[in-house]
Amino acid sequence: MTPFVLLFVLACAHRPVPISLDPVVITGSPELLDVVGLSNAEIIEAAVDRRLRGDTQGAITRLQLVVGQQPEAAEQADALYQLGLCHERDERFDDALAAYDRLVHAWPDAAVAQDGWFRRALCLEYLDQHREARRSLAHVQTAEGLDLHDRLTLDLQRGITLVRSGRSRAGLQLIESATAAAEGTDLVTYLRGKAHVTRARVLLDAARGLALTGSQKKQERTLKQRASYLAAAEKEVAAAAYLAEPEWILEGLLLLGQAYLDLHQALMSSTPPRKLSDEGKAVYREEVSRYSQVLQIKAWNHFDAGVSKAGEWRYIGRPLPDLVAARDAIDLGALPSTASP
Repeated sequence: MTPFVLLFVLACAHRPVPISLDPVVITGSPELLDVVGLSNAEIIEAAVDRRLRGDTQGAITRLQLVVGQQPEAAEQADALYQLGLCHERDERFDDALAAYDRLVHAWPDAAVAQDGWFRRALCLEYLDQHREARRSLAHVQTAEGLDLHDRLTLDLQRGITLVRSGRSRAGLQLIESATAAAEGTDLVTYLRGKAHVTRARVLLDAARGLALTGSQKKQERTLKQRASYLAAAEKEVAAAAYLAEPEWILEGLLLLGQAYLDLHQALMSSTPPRKLSDEGKAVYREEVSRYSQVLQIKAWNHFDAGVSKAGEWRYIGRPLPDLVAARDAIDLGALPSTASP
């Protein structure tokens, strides 16, 4: 197979199938918030109701009333935990981390402390502090009385964190065993979707690490290997889509689109095989340029599919802004009309 035929097959074959313990500032008063006469537990309950109805700022303001007092340990811990959940919902992960830090260090024996350590790890992951996230999960590992749901939740997140912190082999093994245990159930679909996308990320990182250099035969082998990694990653994203978790479907589409752009850049930066004549090298560059443009279109299609799905689902969280930015950075009008997938 010539490099040009292989490029065409590759382009066309795949389809997308620091701890802070500072007091929290109080921004409201009991009179204004209509909580006069309510106990701290009732205020927390009202805040949870607000959060579940989408009014996170109303919930935060009420929770700050409790946190700013000196109530019983359970009430203080519960308020901090709920405060962290509110900040997470608003994707203010630094603020959520500060709330969980206060919880686990000031109230380590509280009923919600184990959950606090777990949520703390999730925030650290979003902040790309993967090793610290791993240390946070170590506090949850020792928890007793975990049921199947909790054990799968912990094992999947531990596996994901191990992968993201550089221990891919151990992390993938843990993900594999937990995923197998959850097969055929409706348990932990969010983390199972996240795990599939994590596996796709590993495959795409491996593809990205293969340089298109050397002889014609070597470049053909490299392209075949990159194609196989891309195909496997597409299957992982399809598995995440089957679980119907919007965040991870969109994340998978983003990663795949970026992978096609990576391959486009790799092809454009590649050098013609050494044994080609000058005329052959000119033909090589022309063909590479043409099929690289096809990869740009495929990338755009993945990004646009994510934006479209987000609109269909009325989803506005991460990674939607990255999908929009990536799609709009590709100028389809500048590509030749012959460059179609």
